[in-house]
Amino acid sequence: MNIESKQKIISPSFSLEDYTEAILPIIKLCLREKVENQKSYKKLLIWYIYKQIFYSFIDFMDLRSICKVSSRAVTEYQKIDSSGDLRMRKWSEQPAFDKGRQKGIFHLEHVYTGDMFRRAVESLPKKDLTTNKLVELVQKNYCVAWILKEENKHLPRSNRGKSLEDALEIYSKVGINLT
Repeated sequence: MNIESKQKIISPSFSLEDYTEAILPIIKLCLREKVENQKSYKKLLIWYIYKQIFYSFIDFMDLRSICKVSSRAVTEYQKIDSSGDLRMRKWSEQPAFDKGRQKGIFHLEHVYTGDMFRRAVESLPKKDLTTNKLVELVQKNYCVAWILKEENKHLPRSNRGKSLEDALEIYSKVGINLT
């Protein structure tokens, strides 16, 4: 049985570069606030927005190139949809093929995490904090993976090194085979 998505695919009319240009002032503001207000900057709503900015990059990426899947997740998904490709499923579609995010078995995880992205941004020299450099960083590292919730328990929450390669090595070390 092939489970077709009933949700309309929404694609923004603007590009990754446009999005990055729009969020760059927020990133710069938050980095300045982190220096000037070290004790309480994380309590500001703008810091929360900065943390969430990372998760919208998926809207500008080709799932075929950024989404991986664990071999165990493929096995489980084939029981549900023998001809489907789990890599092409979005997070918003999960309730259509799983028992929901709380009771289901699948988890869409950021292999390269938001914390890794923010640390990379913070390590850039000030002159390199540009739209082009951020786009390059995202294109080089952004990656998600459908895994089983059981597998997710073996992963460090967000500290997976500095690059996508570092993160993939951690997956391998805990026995999660991504393809």
